[in-house]
Amino acid sequence: MLDPFCGTGTVLIEARRQNRRPLGGDLNPVAGLVTRARLASLDPDLWKTYRTALGTRIVEIELGAIATDGDLEALVPAYSQNCGWYHKSTLRELAVVWQAIRTIDHKYQHVAEMAFSGILRGVSSSRGSADRIADNVRPNTLFYRPVISRFLSNLAAYLEPYNRADTPACVDDSPIWVGTSERHLTNLATASVDLFVTQLPELGVADYLRSQRLTAMWFGWDIADYETDELGARFKRRRRGAAAEYLDPLERLFSQVARVVKDDGWGAIILGQRTDRIGLRQKICDALETGGFTVCATLDGARTRRAERPGRQTIVIVRRQ
Repeated sequence: MLDPFCGTGTVLIEARRQNRRPLGGDLNPVAGLVTRARLASLDPDLWKTYRTALGTRIVEIELGAIATDGDLEALVPAYSQNCGWYHKSTLRELAVVWQAIRTIDHKYQHVAEMAFSGILRGVSSSRGSADRIADNVRPNTLFYRPVISRFLSNLAAYLEPYNRADTPACVDDSPIWVGTSERHLTNLATASVDLFVTQLPELGVADYLRSQRLTAMWFGWDIADYETDELGARFKRRRRGAAAEYLDPLERLFSQVARVVKDDGWGAIILGQRTDRIGLRQKICDALETGGFTVCATLDGARTRRAERPGRQTIVIVRRQ
């Protein structure tokens, strides 16, 4: 089962639960990090050993490795920028956890990185919604927020999906990529996919990459390396050719998806409310037809759990014929 805009991997997790092989990716490196962690196979004993070692390492570092501001600055990536988002005591605890994660090379290191990324906004002093993590809305006042307990709680939550009886084990060879799916799909064999399900990013609704700048600062990712290819980003919405800049890559992507989907294979594409409101739904359906699919049905008014904002959406059902 393929999801070329996988986000945090909801479709791929459901594919695994149905004993299908999940494959997909996203341009956003944070999405790739979360998806890989959620799909990682679990060895309970190995996982317990790693969590114990990580907790011990956090205590060791907390007891003395960051004695001065100079020590803190040396351990915090993009220190001057992070100082604008975090209280000094919060930043110190973040540095402790970050150092502990980076000094233990382990199979589950990326799971700890996911848990760390997941707390960065919550322990910051940001104001406003998650998509307003930008230089022009930096906090006026910095508040202390505890880090270590929140991180350990987030890390423990990784086990929750495995406590469900309907979740089979997952192999680690599922292709999960970071980058444009149009490019990565060229590496897949023709007629190798049974089904694809995805939710398209909407035109002009959000800057998904920029909203992840806190994680990008810690991991050393340059958002500018990805923004050119970001589909539908809000900062592009006022460009004269914004609609074409959104539709042309979609048409090329749908052609690649059609190539890898088996004959008579099915697909489902979730479209948000704005897509219909600004007159793009029919153009997206036309792009699917041009790419090699037949539009079989549209289900209006559907509610989906993957909605970025509450509301009704449309599901377009297609078939490769």
